[in-house]
Amino acid sequence: MAKNKKKIVNNLLRKQEQAKVKDFEAQKSLMQQFMADEQYVEAMDVMAEMATAGSLDTDVMYWGAKCYYLTQDYERSVKWVNNVLQFDNNNVPARILLAKICFEEGRSENGLQILELILSKYKGSLSAEDLQKVKNALPTNVIYQQEDLTRYPAVAEVLGLVGKDVVAEQAKSQPADVAQVPGEASA
Repeated sequence: MAKNKKKIVNNLLRKQEQAKVKDFEAQKSLMQQFMADEQYVEAMDVMAEMATAGSLDTDVMYWGAKCYYLTQDYERSVKWVNNVLQFDNNNVPARILLAKICFEEGRSENGLQILELILSKYKGSLSAEDLQKVKNALPTNVIYQQEDLTRYPAVAEVLGLVGKDVVAEQAKSQPADVAQVPGEASA
């Protein structure tokens, strides 16, 4: 009799766990749909419900960080990026997002340091998509100085500026009103 009762309880627990997983996947799907529809506040609401239920994973935390970034709430975005990195220190998309936040906040030096770390540490394992995201994270409205690219050789390589006259190469493709980056060196 005790064996049957234990079996019944185990079956009930398994069904509850399956329902919980199904609900979690449904909420993840809903959050992704809101993000695809650029309804970031609604996506963050779904994330909040998931957090209340104790059902978060690194994907959900990253999406939350991205939602906060896209609504220009950089402080909260950084907090969620840090949450992601606590669980997965090698999460490249989270690190790229952190670099983008640095650039948005005018902390170009920090952004370049993060991208240099990504390009150096994960060089052999970066997917083409991640490499493109790194390239897209780099500001296009700036002129990099030679000393910046000496400090960040992997970034210089991605920019295609290795072994070239940096200022002359960039002048060919940049409008005259671009800003200077980190060293703020000017002629």
